[in-house]
Amino acid sequence: GGKTATAKITLNKKAPMGGWLINLSSNKPFATLLPSVTVPAGASSATFKVDTVPVPTDDVATITATDTNSSKAGLLAVQRATLSSLDLSLTTATGGTVVAGKVRLTGTLSGANLTVALSSSSAHVSVPSTLVLSAGQSSRTFVIKTKTVAIAEIVTITGQAGGITQTAVMAIMPR
Repeated sequence: GGKTATAKITLNKKAPMGGWLINLSSNKPFATLLPSVTVPAGASSATFKVDTVPVPTDDVATITATDTNSSKAGLLAVQRATLSSLDLSLTTATGGTVVAGKVRLTGTLSGANLTVALSSSSAHVSVPSTLVLSAGQSSRTFVIKTKTVAIAEIVTITGQAGGITQTAVMAIMPR
């Protein structure tokens, strides 16, 4: 949710002079669109936008196109925001420094909180064990603390939420 989808209406013949008016509707409040679209004269198709808002759970809207002779429907799946990336402010850091991490979602969170489990592949790099995103958020930053190392180390930071895993890699360098 929170994105705009483009839909297309295709006629089985070209629209007459003056165009062909098609009435549009959605059966769900999270998917909104203009009440109609006109297929231009001589054309056989037209596109229109369907705006969505964030949803608390995955859901499906039925978009219906109607003219004086017939009615056709299509489905639009709208998904709850999920984990889309895990980013680091630095990909190389000297041991003992602090680095910022950021988790991003596919859209704005609606409804229940989303808890991201965080982990580090190294004892020299610590991250919070969990990060909670609340309704209205689409990203959140967190602090990554590094310890001094004797030799360079490659570290993977992992974030997991809702069955989705994202990773980011950084190098920790000696002083």
